[in-house]
Amino acid sequence: MYKIQLFQDGKIETAAKHELVKGMPDEEFGFLFDEPMHMDATESEFSTNENVCVPQPPLIPQPPIIPQTPTAVRAPPKTASCTMTRFVSVDDDEVDKFVHNNENNNTRKKTLCHMKLSKTFLSENGEMRETHNIPPMELDTHLSKFMIGVRQKNGNNYQPSVLRGMLGSFERYLKRHRYGTSLVSGYEFSKTREVMRAKQKELKRQGMGNKPFAADAITNSDIDLLYKTKQLGCSTPASLINTLWMNNTTHFGMRGGGEEHRALCWGDIQLHYDNDLCLEYIVHNERQTKTRTGEDTNNTRNGQPRMYETPNNKERCPVTAYKQYSDKRPSNFSAPQHPFYLATITHVNNPTLDDRWFIRGPIGRNKIGQL
Repeated sequence: MYKIQLFQDGKIETAAKHELVKGMPDEEFGFLFDEPMHMDATESEFSTNENVCVPQPPLIPQPPIIPQTPTAVRAPPKTASCTMTRFVSVDDDEVDKFVHNNENNNTRKKTLCHMKLSKTFLSENGEMRETHNIPPMELDTHLSKFMIGVRQKNGNNYQPSVLRGMLGSFERYLKRHRYGTSLVSGYEFSKTREVMRAKQKELKRQGMGNKPFAADAITNSDIDLLYKTKQLGCSTPASLINTLWMNNTTHFGMRGGGEEHRALCWGDIQLHYDNDLCLEYIVHNERQTKTRTGEDTNNTRNGQPRMYETPNNKERCPVTAYKQYSDKRPSNFSAPQHPFYLATITHVNNPTLDDRWFIRGPIGRNKIGQL
């Protein structure tokens, strides 16, 4: 007995010879036929034979389709080229240098001076280790003796405020070297703090600590004398610089030292007009100061200080002095980033109003510090 299996298109899929029971379907190959058939029959013969029944292919059950949960697609990691546009590469040395450059110059000098004095004391007492390498208990003993025995070069005692400044210098030095124990709050240095307080009380009993170097307040008579002797006014380059310095100090609250005045730029002082009062005035855009360093963002002025013109007294009018100084500055040297105080000429002793008064350069640090 022969059997074949056909699909709907009439093509022969498989043919084999089996000895099976007549009429029994073959589960593997399909249906059985009584008559033998030649295997070389063409496709057309099978398709036109009426005795051949073309059955439908059996339905094969398919496994159920299980929906897959979509997985989150992770973003590719950012490359170095992406981060370079947002951040600047900084190493440890640059961090230390940045902190060092933004430290107050006077504070840095004072710290170095006090640490040099303490090293001299330690070496005279046989201690050759660096200060930050000495254990806290031993260092507390050394500093206690230092506070009692330290003297000026002439043998006199320091002022009580100077002793407190020394303690602050030691604290800054130890913090910079990550000492791990605070000199002003750690219990390991309680003896040093007790000795310093006792020394301050002793010095106060001796009449010290009354700020003997405090400056006296300037009076109206002193100001009249300065204008009379032409040290203030607009008649000479030197008197004009003195007047600007005087006005900025008294009206804007700038410190008399050279740091704040030397850091002042031309764009920090601006001329405006008050429509309500019909008067011109000058405003100051404050930069970093000793008391407002920028470390505390809440420690700022409530508003910009102003200097109004005095139409009834042109000789002492701050706006008049500012305008004359603006006219006498060198050409193309009044950009916002240019220095406010300029050096005066030195080749002419008494220049007239038509002569050149100032050069294209800032005033000297020592000069402005002595005003």
